[in-house]
Formats: sequence, structure tokens, C-alpha cells
Amino acid sequence: MPKSRYPFTSQLAERILAFIRAGGFPVVAAEAAGVPAAVFTDWLARGEKSGAREPFRRFAREVRQSAALCRLSAECSAYKKDPKFWLAHGPGRDRPGYPGWAGEIRPREAAEPIPTTPDWSAVCVRLLHALAEYPEARAAAARALTDIQATRVTR
Repeated sequence: MPKSRYPFTSQLAERILAFIRAGGFPVVAAEAAGVPAAVFTDWLARGEKSGAREPFRRFAREVRQSAALCRLSAECSAYKKDPKFWLAHGPGRDRPGYPGWAGEIRPREAAEPIPTTPDWSAVCVRLLHALAEYPEARAAAARALTDIQATRVTR
């Protein structure tokens, strides 16, 4: 195999990893360290393949870990600076088929109104008030109340 114009060294690898940890996109970090994107991509491919040898295996793992640490740092900063933004746009956002932490959960409507005797109304008001800070539990309680009503209607 011919000698590469860009030999892999631990010093060069550490420089690239430091740039990634500082916030650089991996390919851009490699370019900033003087390694062309094609060479960097080759190094990663060597480290990712089955039976990969050192030092490329370790380098590929450290690139993934450095990128993940950088992203985690950014997500934590966004969470601390503006939690509402983080909930709406971060890892907890709603995605198709996967409800997030910020999604509004609405209880389904009852087919017929739940009985409105004074005792029953007081129980419902107290229950909904107690669950105001827990939208998922509140939605579950609303479903249970709906099921109670549906059972009464079918009897």
C-alpha cells in the first residue's frame, strides 16, 4: 500500500478530536487540522469496518464520542438557557409516532356527560385540580371517567 501524504498520528487525531469537542462538525474539524475530508472519511471507514485495527478503531470510536459529548453540551446549554425552547425543539419534542415531553395531551370527550350530582361534581373537580400539574395522569383520569360513563349508559 503506498504511503499516504497524510499519515495518521496520535497528535493529529487528538487535534481533530479537540476541534470536534469544541463544537466543530467532524469533517470540518479534520479540514481545520489539515486533513482533507476524503482522507478523514477513509480513516473513519477503516475504523468502522468489521475487524478494524488500531489506531483507526479507537479513532472512529473517539470521533463518535466527541461529537456526542459536544451535542450533549449544546443540548444541556439550551435546556438551561430556555427550557421551553428545549422542550419544543430539542430531544423531547413531538415526533411522528413518538409523543414528546412538550406535547399537549387532550382527553377524549365523553359520549354523554358524566353525572352532575353535587357529590360527583365535587369529586371530579378535586381530581382534576389535583392532577393539573400532571397532564398525562389528568388525561388518564378523564379516560377513566369516560369509561365509567360508557358503562353506565350500556347498562
